[in-house]
Amino acid sequence: MTVPVSVPPGSTAVATDPLSYAPLFVVDTSGETEVLRRVATLRDFAELPQLELTYFDVRTPNAQAWFDNVQAGDTLRITNGPAHWIQAQAPYTNHDFTVQGIFIRATGSAPQALTGRQLLLPGYAFTPDDVGRWVRLSGFTTSGYNGLTQIVSYLGSVAVVTKTFASPEVGGTWQFEYVTVRPNPLGPGYEPRYFPTRATNLPWSLYRGASLLASGAGGGASMRERKDPLVRSVRFTHLAATLDEATALFEYVAAELDRLQASAARNNTAFTTLLTRTEGP
Repeated sequence: MTVPVSVPPGSTAVATDPLSYAPLFVVDTSGETEVLRRVATLRDFAELPQLELTYFDVRTPNAQAWFDNVQAGDTLRITNGPAHWIQAQAPYTNHDFTVQGIFIRATGSAPQALTGRQLLLPGYAFTPDDVGRWVRLSGFTTSGYNGLTQIVSYLGSVAVVTKTFASPEVGGTWQFEYVTVRPNPLGPGYEPRYFPTRATNLPWSLYRGASLLASGAGGGASMRERKDPLVRSVRFTHLAATLDEATALFEYVAAELDRLQASAARNNTAFTTLLTRTEGP
């Protein structure tokens, strides 16, 4: 649904007023696939966080080349990306995303290298999502213990990693790194651009200009900053099984937006206009 911006009468809307974009969709992020729960209510705006799909994580064995090279302004290309991510209207016309910067998802101090390939990160609770991720270590006296290592598995608070430690040692810091993508690559007047859906095992390439810096056949993941059960989002992309299903979803969203607008108008009136009613004779 678009609001035309300075287009001749009868022309297709090519952009919308940026102020018309709001995190209207309440998304359930708890399952393997994200699910649209509803169009937001006024209470949702007060209680639920806005978390967009702007984060990218790489978990392939060769991902060290990604972490060692990626910089703001680079192009992340999802090679052979999902076809339903593409639409005719900008900015979703290709699978290229501009890297905005490096984001530290979690960090802490005093990582403990245990004999063999075991690693303890004080204060951090491992989850199944961490398997395959890379963690950056620093501050060890043994230089080979520093740098990136990949998590292969974990048991409780101890992870098995790809580095081998000859003897126990305590380092300085540890951190997990993501990148964020630029939400407005085309500038003002266009819809914000996020990853259309949460996905895993995405093939990826990293470019600086025309130069290929790194690539992986899979292991890329699009995600939100964190995995809250319910979040608000500007965009929700759903791949419908039938045209009837898609049309029904469109009509539902339109009706709920009308309800939300009416509710907001009543709320605004109640707080800005003094209403007086006389009771009795």
